[in-house]
Amino acid sequence: MLLVMGHRADIDNPTSEQLAEVLGELSGNGDLFAIFWADGEDETFIEATSLMPDCFTVAHQVGSPDKYFRARNDRLSLADAIALFHAFAKGDGSFEALQSWGPAKSPLASGRGCIGSAASVVVAVVLLSTLAIAYLVRP
Repeated sequence: MLLVMGHRADIDNPTSEQLAEVLGELSGNGDLFAIFWADGEDETFIEATSLMPDCFTVAHQVGSPDKYFRARNDRLSLADAIALFHAFAKGDGSFEALQSWGPAKSPLASGRGCIGSAASVVVAVVLLSTLAIAYLVRP
């Protein structure tokens, strides 16, 4: 599994502690997002963003962009985001039971919750660009 952030070096097979550290740094302090890619499965990932302390928006994709979902609770705590990433790391799909999910059209650009409408446009552009680059350069 590969953890990709905007301004830090990627982490291959991150530990539980590294996942918690990276997500903790998202809380309005460091990177704007983290994307955690599944092993051997193209386009399968979970991602989180936070523009305010302890307020996260999380989404995941399974296999293709038409299977992209966002947590219906768009004001998740750091603990909730960490739990989702830890469960995703198991590779058994158990993370899906931890939240209610709804279909989404673009990465984390809801204009609701932690991310206001103006910020959501900026975050969407950054995430889409970085996601495309990350996908193209991943091994």
